[in-house]
Amino acid sequence: MKAAYSLIPRVIKPNINPGETIEVEIFISGYGEIKRNKLQIYYSSKLINTDNPGFLESCIKVAKNKTGKTVQPVSGRKYVDKYECNPVGVCVILNEGNFMRIPYENNLNFGLPRIMAESKWDNISPIRLRLNTSPKAPSGNYDVSMILTYSDGSEIQKDEKNVKIHVKNWWERNLKTVTITGSIIIPVLAIILKFFIP
Repeated sequence: MKAAYSLIPRVIKPNINPGETIEVEIFISGYGEIKRNKLQIYYSSKLINTDNPGFLESCIKVAKNKTGKTVQPVSGRKYVDKYECNPVGVCVILNEGNFMRIPYENNLNFGLPRIMAESKWDNISPIRLRLNTSPKAPSGNYDVSMILTYSDGSEIQKDEKNVKIHVKNWWERNLKTVTITGSIIIPVLAIILKFFIP
């Protein structure tokens, strides 16, 4: 069977103020044996705090026996790996455990068994991207591009997804304050004008 996988990114907060953190949960859905992979992520350097860009985490690994043979996938808080991002992106090789079926799960209710990267573990997404934005990031829309490339040993395939991040401008950040201030100032001005203008 030919392996086929898709990235499923979920942005926690798509509309941010400059200086806030972007958080993206990344799941992978599909099935099939693969021998090699890489996950490449790109973003605009204008958006990022270049002194502290952020990191990518993964919480899935594999347990091996004494001979080094893979026994089963393992997951959760004590298996978290952390990869530092640079100002333009990050590239990681995902642990093979991400693509393995969930152990001991009865798959009679599914057409295909579920894989580890399709679920959260200890309430942690299988892959999590945290990017620190610059306090001076220009307002507007930005893409965070993700490309998963993988091979079964003979064919190379890829899946690509983009998530949108919107950095609010001054008006968007202060709309509530401006609205409240305006609702106070306008009636006060009306009263003042009523008394001073015949």
